[in-house]
Amino acid sequence: MKKFFLLPLAVIIFFSSCMNEDESGKINISFSNWNDDVSYAEVMIFGSGGYSESVDVYEEQLALILKKGNYTIYVTFYDSREKIIATKEASFFIGDEEENLRITCDYLSGSGNLVIKFDIDDVPIYDGAFVILSIGKNDGTYLLRNIKITKSDEGYSYTLENISSGEYTIDARLYDSSGSFLSEKSTRSNIYDDRDTSLFFSFTEFGSENPVILITDSTSAPIEGTIEICEKNPQELTLEIRLEKIPINVKEDEIDIYWYQSGKLIGTGKTVSTSSGGRIDVTMESVEKGSYGSETFYVQI
Repeated sequence: MKKFFLLPLAVIIFFSSCMNEDESGKINISFSNWNDDVSYAEVMIFGSGGYSESVDVYEEQLALILKKGNYTIYVTFYDSREKIIATKEASFFIGDEEENLRITCDYLSGSGNLVIKFDIDDVPIYDGAFVILSIGKNDGTYLLRNIKITKSDEGYSYTLENISSGEYTIDARLYDSSGSFLSEKSTRSNIYDDRDTSLFFSFTEFGSENPVILITDSTSAPIEGTIEICEKNPQELTLEIRLEKIPINVKEDEIDIYWYQSGKLIGTGKTVSTSSGGRIDVTMESVEKGSYGSETFYVQI
């Protein structure tokens, strides 16, 4: 089996140089969900007659010229420690038309640990407060549900060990000592093999003098929009959100937009600037309607 290494350049790989145009075809392969955890992907391709090739990919796009026929592709995603974090298999056909194939990094193997910490203001409204934590799986079932977390000497935290690798939804709801709902946070996170994943939830928006209690309206329609890079230089990146779909009973100027980076609030409103890369969470809410949802993405400067 031949071994090729694809550097992060726009390169088309010809696996059989002796083919003419009538015998060959092109396929464009894109890898979705390629985030900061992925170092590279090993791509192995098998065809009829014992054909096999292998290539290491370091970016999200790969274009190949292959002989016409049926093929099977196996993709193994690795992290920087050479640990396997995902595998994927697909079949495709090379014919007269140019083909496109999307492969998602979503089949994770092994198990890891999850550490969740909560930042809760030390103000009177939070005396005796507690968090209700739920962790859901992609299949609709729960890893755990409605676990009550109270304050300890280390603050508010929860640790789970040996969780099967995969994507999970983590929901945290904050209540006061009487059991009245105060606020809610939600995020999605991947658990990887032999790795500790740390999450940070911040419940610090209310302030000590005039706390605002958010009421979640679970019947409200989510808001849809796009996030764009409106300015970029070597030191700073400016992001802007454009709202495209708003529930009929909601006014755009009543929507509060919050930007978080690595769990810390970095700005409010439709635009925000950051001088470092990494994970960014955007949440939208209002005093009357509560939370409209959130979005997570990654930036690199």
